[in-house]
Amino acid sequence: MTSAETGAAPTIQVGILTKGRPMLATVIANLVLQEERPIEIFIVDTGDQPAIKRVDVMSVLRLAQDRHVRCEYELHRDRQRAFSGGRLKLLENLNGPLIAFMDDDIVLAGTASVASLARRADELGPTLGWVAPYCVNAGSARGFLRDRPHYSPGGIFAQDEVVRSIMLEYYTSNTDVLDARGPRERVWELEFLTELFPALGRVTEVQHDTVSYHLDYAAGTRWDLMEEALLATTRRELNRLVAKYAPATSPTPTP
Repeated sequence: MTSAETGAAPTIQVGILTKGRPMLATVIANLVLQEERPIEIFIVDTGDQPAIKRVDVMSVLRLAQDRHVRCEYELHRDRQRAFSGGRLKLLENLNGPLIAFMDDDIVLAGTASVASLARRADELGPTLGWVAPYCVNAGSARGFLRDRPHYSPGGIFAQDEVVRSIMLEYYTSNTDVLDARGPRERVWELEFLTELFPALGRVTEVQHDTVSYHLDYAAGTRWDLMEEALLATTRRELNRLVAKYAPATSPTPTP
């Protein structure tokens, strides 16, 4: 039986895309120790060396077993489109109604953060687009999104047939600015997710009392994330996919 049939709250499926950063084990532990709301974790590793062979990662996966948290791992080799291809692999496994993407250098503050976001998601019901935490130290890494409310890793978004179709084609057909190689015209996932759900008439919300922390304190300015051409290309692809899969959509104001 599904969670809807039993009346239970749906499980939050969390996808982690990693290059095997040293913070990965901390990120997994932070999620595994969340309380109240059941989660499942799917990890896609695009690093040169399998992170699952590291002692710290193996230990935290044992912790997941002890906490009865389903945690799956897949190694993905794609030197040109590691980010986009990795996200596609994640999405193929994330088939539930409530999804969260998590970076391998971001942690949530407290053990009730997922539950807090999930409660708000439940309140919004079928109008939910995404509800995201406020990220500390996002800074210049967020480019032209820096001063705008936007989707942030750890945020929960609603996945239905339309959203899933759009996102599967998006990751299949495009090269992200975070990919190593590709065409001159690229897209940016964070901008795409931020604007996709309002374009579908869904509610999006940054929950300022739920905080996440970007652990890469040495990250420098990414000037490519401030280019108007990147914004224009991403919006053009967004409009194409919404017109293809949800042509009758009429956006509604966000409360």
